[in-house]
Amino acid sequence: MKTIIKEIIQTDQGFHYLFTVDNRIQIVDVNKAIIIREIDLRNDTVLCTPHKVMYNEGRVCFVSQNGIEFFSVYGGSFEFIGLINQAQLIDENNSPIYITDVSLDKELITFSSNIGKVLLMDYPSLKMICQIPLTKTPLRCIKLSRDDSMLYGIDVNGIFVAVELHHFKLYVMRVKAEEDLREYFSTIDDMNLTLTKDGCLIQCDGQVAQYRIDMPSIFKYQIKGVQDVKCINDKIYISTLNQIYVFDQCNEEAIQQFTFNSQPQQTMKTVIIFPNILIYTINGITSYKIPNIPQRMSVIPKKSLNVLFKSIKIPNNLTLLQIQLGNDREIYGFDLNGIIYHCCLPKLLPSTSQIYFKMENSKTEFERCCITSNGNYGLFSAGNKLLLQELKTGNTHLLYTPKQLPDDSVNIISACPSNSFIIGIGCFNGNVFEINTNNSIPIHVTSHLNSPIIGIGFINKKIISLSENGILNFDGKTLHLSISPISMDTFNEFIIINDLHSVTLYSINNWKVLYKFESSSPIIDAKFSCDGKFIICVSKDRCNVLRSSDLGICTYLLVSSLQNQLKLNTQIIGMTVSKIIPCQFAVSFQGGVVMLIEPRTYSDWIY
Repeated sequence: MKTIIKEIIQTDQGFHYLFTVDNRIQIVDVNKAIIIREIDLRNDTVLCTPHKVMYNEGRVCFVSQNGIEFFSVYGGSFEFIGLINQAQLIDENNSPIYITDVSLDKELITFSSNIGKVLLMDYPSLKMICQIPLTKTPLRCIKLSRDDSMLYGIDVNGIFVAVELHHFKLYVMRVKAEEDLREYFSTIDDMNLTLTKDGCLIQCDGQVAQYRIDMPSIFKYQIKGVQDVKCINDKIYISTLNQIYVFDQCNEEAIQQFTFNSQPQQTMKTVIIFPNILIYTINGITSYKIPNIPQRMSVIPKKSLNVLFKSIKIPNNLTLLQIQLGNDREIYGFDLNGIIYHCCLPKLLPSTSQIYFKMENSKTEFERCCITSNGNYGLFSAGNKLLLQELKTGNTHLLYTPKQLPDDSVNIISACPSNSFIIGIGCFNGNVFEINTNNSIPIHVTSHLNSPIIGIGFINKKIISLSENGILNFDGKTLHLSISPISMDTFNEFIIINDLHSVTLYSINNWKVLYKFESSSPIIDAKFSCDGKFIICVSKDRCNVLRSSDLGICTYLLVSSLQNQLKLNTQIIGMTVSKIIPCQFAVSFQGGVVMLIEPRTYSDWIY
């Protein structure tokens, strides 16, 4: 007898059904190793042709080009319910319609069709509830999530669509995503969708991608030869013929990898039936228990990322450097020619950008800017002078002129959070000055012996400074806290020092390391949110939102997903964090694109 595996289904009752073929289908209870039903393929028009299968709450549905069959699964039995003949189906205009896929819910059945429409029917009456036009081309697969009223579909051209439905009336409220999967997969022949609690998994020709409602684009896992994929306990489990990979969601690096089969050439299929994986080989079926994942290895966010995005492209693809956030979703930044741009990114109106003013005799390597904590004033320097501007009126005051260029030029600027009239500046030659904007008189605070100042801030109205060689000065103390720091930030009595691959949190009470966050990719910068509850850490490959209490990851955004949303392939070169709105931050890409990112509902983020 020739035996070929077709499907393995895990039911709510814990029964696993194995379908085999030899002119008939045998339905086997794997747990009991008994045949519970046989179907003669000569008398079954659905199962004798290629078909899809779906299980939900005691029901199994098969869909093929000939029809749709329903079975009930209760108490170990597998009973036939009914058949829908494809040739009998018509749409609301009495035109022929063919079902291509099915999604089962407790009281609802969703069908995708060859005309791009989605048919929603009541179960068990199969009365038509509504038809939703999802695409203009035939649909390949469909999934409906009633928990969050999301409908997902893929058409024959590989276009993935995610729409939000009205929870009760089931009409399309908004399109959440529309992506061409050909940008992610080389071929789009064999496709399938699997629901997760906040999106779906996309399987295509042995590869897997993931869509999350709270992320701007699709993420692709770099694993080939995928047999099965499941989202279990907020982690992604991917099986091949001989290995299983465990990922945190939308993470490029596997947190664990196991080899369960030393002879993959004899394996025909693997299916994840958590906590086991079923392995179908030429010799039979074996089960492998998936090892537990150490909790310490997980970096999964504690909360789902739920954010708003707004972007703007600067004319002539001019890259903005040293960007800063002001009031009312406003961003200021230098271009390479010393021109300061003012960008407005309101929530409801179109984004705009305009030239704010130009710094004369500007040198790119000396361009620096800072916005005061109240958002009313901007501090701008381009090597030859430091200007204070009242942002609403444009009134300008000269605060500082270097005595000797470039040594005395400003390298870093900070404004006192509790008194916006007090400014701290750090120079390339290691000098640190405090300036009261009322009289514009620089007061020398300390010197770092010809090491450029790369970090400056205020703690209890006293200046704290960090030099390029890792020496920190504060209140008469000199400490060597880092070998090669790139930046620093402060909040109340806490300080973070950022290196190329780490963020370290200190308290000024004892200067001991409280917590340390390690980044696998180079860090661009990290700063406290304005309320001090979080730290925004932007690296080359992701934007991490860290809890300031322990530097644990609260949530993150992949830079690749931002690039996909913006249709860019350039890198982030700068970031800034709002001094007014908690966890609002912005990033600047090479090529003149600036993106504003903020929580949709900040109270949901609080831990």
